[in-house]
Amino acid sequence: MSSSSLKPPQVSPSARRVVRDAFVELEQVISPADRNSFKSTTLGDVRKAAIDIENQLAARQSLRNMRRLMPLFAGLEHYHGAIEVLCNGTPFLPWVWAPVKLILQLSSEHVEAFDNIVEAYSRIGETLGRFEVLRQVFEGNDSFQQTLAIFLSDTVKFHKEAYKFVRRSSWKLFFRTSWGRFQRHYSHILDDLKRHEELVDKEANAHNIATVHSIRNEITSWRTESMKKIAKDDVEHTNIQYQSILAWLRMSNSVAEQSLIADSIADEITRFPGTCSWVLKNKKILTWLQDQADGSYLWVKGKPGSGKSVIATQLATFLRQRKASTTIRHLCSYLYRDSLKYDRIIASLICQLLHDNQDAVAYIYGEYILGKKMASNTVLEQVLIALLNTLSIDPSRPMYVRIILDGLDECDEDTQQKLLTTVNRIISTNSSLVVAKVLVSCRDTARLSRSLSKKSTMSLYDETQSLDSAITAYTNQKLLSMKPKFDELGLAGSDVSDIEAKIVQKADGMFLWARLVLEYLKNNIFFSREEMLEAVDALPRKLSDFYERVLNQVTDGFEEQSIRRLKLILGWVAFAKRPLRAFELRSALAFSSGKTGVQDAPPESALHACKPLIQRSQDSTYSFIHISVAEYLKGSESGFFLQMETAKREQTLACITCLVSISSIFEPSWTPENRAQRIVKGLYGLLPYVMDSWISNLAGLKGESQGGEAAIDAIVNLTYELLNQTSSVEEWITSTASTSSNDRWLSGSGHVQIFRQHPKLRIFIANEVMAREQRDKEILDNNVKEPGRSRIQGISESYESLVQEFLVADHVPGVSKELLQAFKESFGQFAYTCRFSKCQRRSLGFDSAKKRADHEKTHSQLLRCTQPGCAYPLPFRDTNGLKAHLQRYHGHRIS
Repeated sequence: MSSSSLKPPQVSPSARRVVRDAFVELEQVISPADRNSFKSTTLGDVRKAAIDIENQLAARQSLRNMRRLMPLFAGLEHYHGAIEVLCNGTPFLPWVWAPVKLILQLSSEHVEAFDNIVEAYSRIGETLGRFEVLRQVFEGNDSFQQTLAIFLSDTVKFHKEAYKFVRRSSWKLFFRTSWGRFQRHYSHILDDLKRHEELVDKEANAHNIATVHSIRNEITSWRTESMKKIAKDDVEHTNIQYQSILAWLRMSNSVAEQSLIADSIADEITRFPGTCSWVLKNKKILTWLQDQADGSYLWVKGKPGSGKSVIATQLATFLRQRKASTTIRHLCSYLYRDSLKYDRIIASLICQLLHDNQDAVAYIYGEYILGKKMASNTVLEQVLIALLNTLSIDPSRPMYVRIILDGLDECDEDTQQKLLTTVNRIISTNSSLVVAKVLVSCRDTARLSRSLSKKSTMSLYDETQSLDSAITAYTNQKLLSMKPKFDELGLAGSDVSDIEAKIVQKADGMFLWARLVLEYLKNNIFFSREEMLEAVDALPRKLSDFYERVLNQVTDGFEEQSIRRLKLILGWVAFAKRPLRAFELRSALAFSSGKTGVQDAPPESALHACKPLIQRSQDSTYSFIHISVAEYLKGSESGFFLQMETAKREQTLACITCLVSISSIFEPSWTPENRAQRIVKGLYGLLPYVMDSWISNLAGLKGESQGGEAAIDAIVNLTYELLNQTSSVEEWITSTASTSSNDRWLSGSGHVQIFRQHPKLRIFIANEVMAREQRDKEILDNNVKEPGRSRIQGISESYESLVQEFLVADHVPGVSKELLQAFKESFGQFAYTCRFSKCQRRSLGFDSAKKRADHEKTHSQLLRCTQPGCAYPLPFRDTNGLKAHLQRYHGHRIS
């Protein structure tokens, strides 16, 4: 035999690249400990492990047919030579068989999973024999090497999928609900192996090279498209289930609210860089950030406005960018009432844990939605803790989970207690697999101090130097923007430096105080340098004193009507059910007078009188600059400047007035041009909010307080006017009989039920409640009919249709281009409102009919098959029907 015949065959670069890429992908998911064990694992070790497992199963009376694996072991022995050539120069040769041992050992703990994996490996083994027959003839052939490489790549990919599935600590929990997805992945791999097996046969027998090349291209194309389809199906499947989970959790609105809160805080960080960098150098923060069990609970406390929320948001952003651990957070804000509710907080954390976690989504969907379990507090707590405990994917090292909770002081004491109890339960379940580290950021109220005083604490009271430096940087940037004003007043650089130093000193660690003072200097009129310097010296250091000074300055010289209007604006900001957008607030002010004939909404400049107590956010909503402003205006220090019952009556009056007014513009006497002018001017911008709240506002009226009687009379009279405009005699006849069972909005409350003296109004409102319930049923059945069931519903939907029509129009008769453009900018993002009356985001709106339709599906009680490619078009009315379908047509075993 010549020496040349002993040389190993040359390996094509493309085949070597395919093999290398497959092993690199596998290496990324293998734990360091398992990598080390793979190095020394022989094929004999795998055989022995299979025999040991067979004996163990026999002892447990669960004997399995392990002879199915013999073709795999024999094939790997025969295939060894070809594999060795392809793996030459890499450490990966033992990785071809070593994962089999570990995967069999782990899966043997779950007989059903073990059977499926053994069956898959046996199918791989059946193909191996074919390669040994042909290897000696085609070993040096580039085309044959490419086929071998793809075969090896597919085998390694199966190792990867199987390893990922059985190596995570919670795989047995997820098996029943996630096996279908895993099955789709490995079925694709086995199909690919089968196609390449057939290709080898064709290569051995084909005399036409072009034919073989064409077949190879077809397989490559199928392989690429099949992988894309599986990935697409996985995403769609998971998304359908995730949307159902959001509906079950009632989180469709809360996810967006959390983003709004976080974005508004992050905007401050972005606009004033460097003001928060000190946090990542703080020793207690660094301990909490380290991946170690120490410092698992940290309380960040401080004064109002000292930057606690900014710190919490900055840490969450830093951790998520680092991607070294899972980070979930909840930001409590008085602006969004749901963010302060215990069940919403737990549900918020659950949603974040489900994000990008297909196995967890499938598990929650199968166990809780198909299992028809109610999302009670107890169930939500169980889900949260269960999900946290399933996060580990590498048993050789713990998975660290950071939980950040900000603003607990804004919640009621019962919510605070429940939340802290749950946090303690979470930390008590820390193990060698999952370690939760919690950061709570809030003011040190008496209640919270009792619960948190023994926890590791970073007190902003003790971070004077760091806060002063941060406030200096913030103040410097703000003062630079006022340079033209300073130059006009003749302030020297030393004067500005003195102002900066005094602001930092008086702020005493409160960014909020510095912000208020800087806004004060920016917006007030000063005639001289001395006047400005004196103003800085005279400003009070206590927040409440500063608020008093601002309020006195704003109201000084106001006549009684202007003071009433100021209270009206602040009352809407303080007591509206959600933050109102600029156009909504202007509309609210227009109708708060109770005059139905009003033609224009007041300009937005009318709101500027309330600065610097209120602010306009990027989403155009108005809010107080800090919760402490609301607390001051509602409290004794301001002389109870704002009173909730008075504000509620004013808001109820505005809602009814708005309904009466818009009902009138749909009368036949109105021309389309006049109607369009009113709408495009934004006069009825409050209507979606009104439709969401007018009945509940009426139900909540109280009449006992002094001065309330006249307002109640005005509301009653306007409600009669609304009745006369929107009701007919026929409606009375058909509705009276059912009224007694549908005036639940009145019963069971301690409020003064003013409408008990007005039976016609009771019937009228009961009809509206019935119409809402009917519309809700249509939404739940995914069968919305047009128009609405009541005249008020119909008017609201007609108004919404006109808004949508004007948004896409290039010209509206009687409306200027400038006014139409301003209308589009204000209303464009919110024109399609959810029609489900119990929806938490009912009046917030969407920018397209499709987005609304997709959202409304989350309210539907009907269930659809989530299996990719399922051709069954109809929804199921209950989980039993869906389960039967999954079992019959998709082979699911569902308990």
